[in-house]
Amino acid sequence: MAKPKTHFVCQSCGASTSKWQGKCPSCDEWGTLVEERLPAEGGDSLRARLRKTGRIAAEPRMISEIASETAGERKSSGIPDFDRILGGGMVPGSVILLGGPPGVGKSTLALQVAVGASLSGSREKALYISAEESPEQVADRARRLGLADSDVTVLSETELETILDLLSTDTSLSLVIVDSIQTVRLAGLMSAAGTVAQVRECAARITEWAKTTGSTAILVGHVTKEGQLAGPKVLEHLVDVVCYLDEEPAFDLRILRASKNRYGSAGEIGLFEMTGEGILAIDEGALPWLGGASSEQPSIFGVVSSASRSWLTEVQALVTPTAFQYPRRIAIGLEGNRLAMLLAVIEKHLKMPLCTRDVHVNVVGGLRVTDTALDLPIALSVLGSFLDQVPAGPIAGFGEVGLSGEVRRVSKNRRRIAEARRFGVEQIYAGGSEPGVEDGSIVVTTLAEALRNVFDI
Repeated sequence: MAKPKTHFVCQSCGASTSKWQGKCPSCDEWGTLVEERLPAEGGDSLRARLRKTGRIAAEPRMISEIASETAGERKSSGIPDFDRILGGGMVPGSVILLGGPPGVGKSTLALQVAVGASLSGSREKALYISAEESPEQVADRARRLGLADSDVTVLSETELETILDLLSTDTSLSLVIVDSIQTVRLAGLMSAAGTVAQVRECAARITEWAKTTGSTAILVGHVTKEGQLAGPKVLEHLVDVVCYLDEEPAFDLRILRASKNRYGSAGEIGLFEMTGEGILAIDEGALPWLGGASSEQPSIFGVVSSASRSWLTEVQALVTPTAFQYPRRIAIGLEGNRLAMLLAVIEKHLKMPLCTRDVHVNVVGGLRVTDTALDLPIALSVLGSFLDQVPAGPIAGFGEVGLSGEVRRVSKNRRRIAEARRFGVEQIYAGGSEPGVEDGSIVVTTLAEALRNVFDI
C-alpha cells in the first residue's frame, strides 16, 4: 500500500509547501508551518467503512426523531461526582478530555471510570487503550485498587491505524479510553507522537469514530508547565467536555474542574482524595480545610456556590506596614485584580490607609475561587486584620462588593445559608438592597454597615 502523502500548511496565511521550513515562504511568519495529511486517493475512510457495516446511516433525520431517540440515555460512570460534573452522566457519542499534571491520578481516575461503567446498571462494554503502559501494568494497578474483577478489556497500542481497525470492527464497544492522546501517533504523518499535527489528527479521528457510532470516548491529556493542555488549542474545540484534575498537596486533595461542557454547566467541580483504594469523593461534611480553625481566632468563611452545590471555604488576610516603596498585594486562590479593586473600595469609602500596608489574602485549601460572592468575606478579613480585631465567633458571609461600597445580593442565597448552618455557623451576613434579616441571615447593604455589625466599631 502506498504511503499516505503529507504537506505543511501555514497556520497564518494558509499557504502549503511540500517540505517543512522555519519561515513561511508566503507570509514570512516563523514557526507557523504544521504538517497535515493529504486525502488518500482511493480507499475508504473510517466513516465509509462504518456506513458499510450498518453502524451509521447516511440519511438526514428530523430533530424530533433524534431527540426522542437520545433523551435520557446518559450512561453512568459509576462515580457520582464525575457524573455530576458531566451534567448527569456520559452522553452517547461524546468525547471527554481529561487533563492534569503528572502523577495527579488521571490514569487511576480513567481506570475507575472504565470499571465503574462496566459494573453499572447499564453494563457498558469498556476498552482501556494504554499507549504508555503495558497491559500487565494496568492490571497491577487494577488489583491494587481492588478492581481486578471487571469485564474491562485492555489494549496496549500506539499506532492509531491499528486502534481504528479494532474500533471499526468491534460493534459492541460503548466506552473507549485512550491514555494518553499525546502518545498515540498516525503512521501517515512523518512527525513524532505528541506534535501538533499528530495530536490534532489522532483526536479528530477518534472524535469521528465516537460521533458516528454513538460511543463515548475519554482522552487523557498531558499538560504543559504552564498548566495548559499540551498540543494544539483546537484539541479543546474538538471535544465536548474538558476536565482538569488538579492537586492540593497540603490536604492530599484532588480537584476536578470542568472548563468546557456541551451537556451541562462548566462551573462544576468535584472534590476527591487519593487513597489506597483509588480516587474517592470527599464527603461534603468533612471538608479537610475546615478542620484547622482555632477557637481563639474565630474564622471568617465564604460560601462559594457552583451550578449544583455550595461549600464553605475559610478566608484569611494579613495586613502589615510595608517596608517597600510600593505595597505588596498577594492573592492566593483569587484574582489579583479583584483584590486590588476591593482594597481601593475600602480605602475610598472607609477611609482606611491601605496604601501604606502590605496585604496578603489566602483562600484556605488551595481552592481557586472566581465567585464574586467571596468579596464580602475577603473585605471583612482585611478589615479585621487592619483593625487588629476578630469577630465574636465564626461568621460566614457572601455578597458582591460594588465600586461605590455597596454589598450586592448574589444568587442561591438560601442554599448558601443552609450550607453555613450545616457546618454550625450561626452568624451569617448576606448582601442585599435593604438591611434586615432574611432566612436567618443578617442583610447588609454597604461595607460600612457590615463593619459595624461584625466588629466592635
